[in-house]
Amino acid sequence: CKNLFERQICMKEKLIKYLDKAFITLMVINLVLVVLGSAFILSDKAFVKNAERTKGYISHIEKQDDGKEKYIFTYFLNGETYETEYKFVDKDTYIGDEIYFYYNPENAEDIYIKTNPVWYVLVYLGLGLAAAETIAYLPLKKREVLYKTNVKAICRVIEIKPAWFTGKVIVCESSSVPGRKGKPFSSGSVNKKYAKSVKNKSLTVYYHPKNPNIYIVDTK
Repeated sequence: CKNLFERQICMKEKLIKYLDKAFITLMVINLVLVVLGSAFILSDKAFVKNAERTKGYISHIEKQDDGKEKYIFTYFLNGETYETEYKFVDKDTYIGDEIYFYYNPENAEDIYIKTNPVWYVLVYLGLGLAAAETIAYLPLKKREVLYKTNVKAICRVIEIKPAWFTGKVIVCESSSVPGRKGKPFSSGSVNKKYAKSVKNKSLTVYYHPKNPNIYIVDTK
């Protein structure tokens, strides 16, 4: 990368590699969240299927050395009394509250208290992040790949129209790209201030050399 042009190409190639690595890394993290959440959900379902259901109650609160309170859940099975920490405390938790739980008939200390589906949060979080990251990644990937081909045209802004939700869409003429057959180029959504600043001006459009229908209007 000796001259300015070569340095720009090198920087763009590095950016593409960084985007790919970052996207793959984030997708792996999302996959781990989904797998963990699914594994815990299936494990809980399997336990409940083979367990017995009964109820216990919040018996008392213990003060710990750090000043925090620990709620104690008490239950009776086979003539024995058992106590364990109740870890699902919220503002509606009170002493004396009766709570249903599931227990292993072969081990009374092996219990499961069904609460809000916290493991589903992991699954939904993983899937939601994957969708959001894909939506963010694909346009960036497309932009950098098109930049790398370095096939571009300077196109005049012919129209500014409202975007679906907010902002504006910039429409550019395509007479310099015969493969478009007169069909204009349209940008993604941009803010109103930027749209106003390029009115009646020209923008650079990067497009695929073999298929000019794959393009991006440079609004950066």
